[in-house]
Amino acid sequence: PSRSPYCRSNNSSSSCDGLGVSSDVLREFLESHPGVASMTTEQACRQFVLPATQELQCAYIELVKQKGKDGKGAAVARATVFVSHAWKYNLGDVFATLLRFAEKQGKPVYFWFDLFCNNQHKAISYPFEWWCTTFRSQIESIGQVLLVMSPWNDPIPLTRAWCLWEIYCSLSSSSVTLSIGLPPNQQQAYLEGVSENMHAITEALVRIDAERSEAFKPQDRDNIHRAVQESGPGFLGLNMQIKNHLREWYLNTAVELAGSKDVLKGISNPGILLYNLGTAMRNLGDLQHALQTFESCLEVFRAEHGEYHRTTAAAYCSFATTYYSLGNYAKSLEFNEKALHVQIKALGEQHVDVGITLNNIGNCLSSMDQNEQAVVQFERALQIKLATVGEMDQETGNTCMDLGSTYVLLLNYPKAVELFERARKIYEATLGKQHPTTSMAYN
Repeated sequence: PSRSPYCRSNNSSSSCDGLGVSSDVLREFLESHPGVASMTTEQACRQFVLPATQELQCAYIELVKQKGKDGKGAAVARATVFVSHAWKYNLGDVFATLLRFAEKQGKPVYFWFDLFCNNQHKAISYPFEWWCTTFRSQIESIGQVLLVMSPWNDPIPLTRAWCLWEIYCSLSSSSVTLSIGLPPNQQQAYLEGVSENMHAITEALVRIDAERSEAFKPQDRDNIHRAVQESGPGFLGLNMQIKNHLREWYLNTAVELAGSKDVLKGISNPGILLYNLGTAMRNLGDLQHALQTFESCLEVFRAEHGEYHRTTAAAYCSFATTYYSLGNYAKSLEFNEKALHVQIKALGEQHVDVGITLNNIGNCLSSMDQNEQAVVQFERALQIKLATVGEMDQETGNTCMDLGSTYVLLLNYPKAVELFERARKIYEATLGKQHPTTSMAYN
């Protein structure tokens, strides 16, 4: 389990008074306890915190208070950040995340960190109801929660019931700010994940399901789940809240990374990273930042491969798709024509990429009510796709659908039906009868 039985116990003189520890306390703990950085929080609790506090049977923060000043400021003060994390995390990664967060704040930060602020000797002496009210009041009193998120694409805290409760308390209070911190190793994993898969962020959001969360005590899990269902938004609503919050975080992180020259210098394929980040921004609805990122992507591809290369054409196509999403069909047409020019020079006219771009040009023209010209481009696209990928390919089906839709606008219904029927057969063969795209052909 990610939370030991120790992690949720305290006494009224430590956790309830809302005190937190400074960044220097975290550093001192790492320096004075050899090997602790590579331990999990639970291991550090058993090996260092419990023995150190055994005599006084107190929370570790009480020992810190007895030492007084740390030489650089108060070691203990009113907590300003409540830390939500999983006990199976590497403690060095957690502390690195907290220290980086503190450095960015420009003012002293005091962390309510359960390993230190809870009395770990009285693990099971308090009932579930006590914990629920304690954590909610503690979070609301502090006003800011820092969620340590790892791994970036399937965070452990979202699978732990007590972490879920902390997140729920944060999102359900208008007075609480929920921030997200990514451990250093996960920042690199984020970059690599997005570089390898442009849909990685969307897939990460799809995986979120608060109802799968577990707890060290099954009874705690059941009670938390019941509380979410009965007094909260239910799991459907909570999942939506978490996804919306993470979506914004993923977007902000993508924008930050895309604009960092230092980050891009350490990436083997910066153009691909920028392309995928821009695609992720577009898929998540941040179209203006997507355009800015595609501009950087185009510069990199041009510098690496020159103007007449498939990747340069892909960047132009990304501009075209984004402008189309913005409803700027003329601008989308302009970039599609640039992409087409590059593709024909780099790949030759008989290439599936050329067929796809001609199809996109047809859609632009149709959206601009130039349906006769659109039909010409769709017909060109269809012939190229037939010659390159054949009849029974989804790309061919797509052009049949678009061409059929244009014939509807031209009131040529027999021709439209013929093309829709052709698309249906292709989709059934390539995607199956139950696929949503297939159902569009039926409609």
